[in-house]
Amino acid sequence: DKLAECDLIVSIIGYSSHVLTKSISQLKGKGALKAPILIPNSRGVSGVVRDILSFVDTHQALVDSKA
Repeated sequence: DKLAECDLIVSIIGYSSHVLTKSISQLKGKGALKAPILIPNSRGVSGVVRDILSFVDTHQALVDSKA
């Protein structure tokens, strides 16, 4: 229920179990999650933050172009 209303779900593979990652993907596939799922490619805090900021920037640009 807590994830159902999120605007963005970030799954950091190195810190979460395979079971959790698979469960999130299954929920998304069933339509139970409206938010996009971001799996950062970078390592370390600053790299993950850069990936998140880049994703948000790109996602916002797509939203703005549709408006």
